[in-house]
Amino acid sequence: MSFTFRALSKGDNEIVNLYSEANSIWTKELKHYNGDSLLLAKRLGTLQLVFEQLVDENSNYDRWDGQEIMVFSGLTFYSDYEDNRERDLAESVVEAFEMSFCSLEVKGLAKRFSHLLYLGKY
Repeated sequence: MSFTFRALSKGDNEIVNLYSEANSIWTKELKHYNGDSLLLAKRLGTLQLVFEQLVDENSNYDRWDGQEIMVFSGLTFYSDYEDNRERDLAESVVEAFEMSFCSLEVKGLAKRFSHLLYLGKY
């Protein structure tokens, strides 16, 4: 089971706060995003460190938890899949993760989670 779902099942309010912070990071990162997955891919390696540090400041979680938060919050950022533009942007985020210099763990999780969301080449 994922760290996120385990924390939610225990009623951990801190997970909601972490995802709120994660959404703020993605909002800033994707403010002017136009679907250029190559440009986003170049930023994701650095962004991974930001998410790892997000939880590093809290002794209850570790960097792998931050990686999961990065992937889950990033792939669901454009979650209005009824809107074609939002769906295209979500697909481009999946593509960016595939092309990025993120760790193998992040890339693997992004691939598996995108399948659950029916995004990318599933």
